[in-house]
Amino acid sequence: MKFLSRAFTPTRNRRLNELVGFLLFASAALLFLALASYSPGDPSLNTAASSGQPPNNWIGLFGAMVSDLMIQSMGICAILVPIMLGLLGARWFKSRDVASPGAKALGAAVLLIFAPALLAILPWHLRWRHAVPVEGLLGRIVGDALLHYFNLVGAYIVSATVVGVALYLSTAFSFASSRVWAQTRFAFAFAGWQRFEDWKAARAKKRAEKELQKRRIAAEKAAPPPRQVRNAPAEAMQEEARSVQPSRTGIERTFVEEDASPAISASAEPEPAIAERADRDRPGKTLMPKIAAGGYKLPPTSLLHRSDEQQTINEHELHEQAQVLTEKCAEFDVLGSITQINPGPVVTTYEFKPEAGVKYSRVTSLSDDLCLAMRAESILIERMAGKSTVGIQVPNHERETIWLREVVESQEFTSPKSKLTLAMGKDINGR
Repeated sequence: MKFLSRAFTPTRNRRLNELVGFLLFASAALLFLALASYSPGDPSLNTAASSGQPPNNWIGLFGAMVSDLMIQSMGICAILVPIMLGLLGARWFKSRDVASPGAKALGAAVLLIFAPALLAILPWHLRWRHAVPVEGLLGRIVGDALLHYFNLVGAYIVSATVVGVALYLSTAFSFASSRVWAQTRFAFAFAGWQRFEDWKAARAKKRAEKELQKRRIAAEKAAPPPRQVRNAPAEAMQEEARSVQPSRTGIERTFVEEDASPAISASAEPEPAIAERADRDRPGKTLMPKIAAGGYKLPPTSLLHRSDEQQTINEHELHEQAQVLTEKCAEFDVLGSITQINPGPVVTTYEFKPEAGVKYSRVTSLSDDLCLAMRAESILIERMAGKSTVGIQVPNHERETIWLREVVESQEFTSPKSKLTLAMGKDINGR
């Protein structure tokens, strides 16, 4: 188990890590080429060939023997081995630790066992290069055991479930993030589907408008012809004038004229409505919908990406670094002790308390020597505000990615005293 953890954990020497990553890349490339050029007729542990005939494998006799052994045992799923080696080499090349190495190794082993078994219980039987079954010997054995104990339907369910669990353990795969991943990687497909839906909606709207127009025309044709009315408002006014008695006084005529005005004012629009209609009829003027004060709701933070891996703090390494700082300062007669360690996302601040009689300028003059001792590009030394200690800021070997969702979900942002609080990130102490 210790060897497994060591294989998944790069060292502090970046050049050594790059060398190991390069060797893993080369091994993965050789293994991939050997499997891709596998030929059943090449000499191997299972096949005898004439000694004068060179192997067809691109990696020669070694590639022919290794590829035959792996394909005979794991089938076509043997191609997963160079892929896993390449991913591990990328981790070493970037000097990044593998989170949960035991779970990753267990998931990879289970995947190499049950993925061939899933191929073995499929209704069709395929052969690699028309010679070797694609499931291999291991897949056939596990598949037959699943069929014996669970029958066909149960074997499908069990093997698919175990393969899903293996993917969860060996990768960062999750069904929750797969939808977001698909929408971002295949945005063109979702955009095409949305355009198709919009086209269908517009077509249905046009069809409904045509049907409504046909119904209106049919209703107008079926309606009776309008009755002939004498044309002229003047004739009606003359008849009304004749109907008025000559004995009506001027006061009565005034009453009749004033009696018609309330009907007009009652049907008229109020002043705000008139102003709004005037703005609407003005060229280039568009009325925006009014939003009630306090009615807007912020979108949920679940739309933002969440970190799949939690940043773990190696306390043992931090204490070792603090010991190195103390010893290096003591070499230059700058005695003191580390009182507190503040690990942050980018740098770690070590609070150094010098002993009585040690000047602050002597501590700051050790920045270059501490860079050599800590294998750091640069070290910042400054006084801690409100304390009698000196802050020594050392860059972390692996910087932490600060996610916006983590910041907006923090207590400091969700319940601030001011309504103008902005989410900017984290400080050097991780707050």
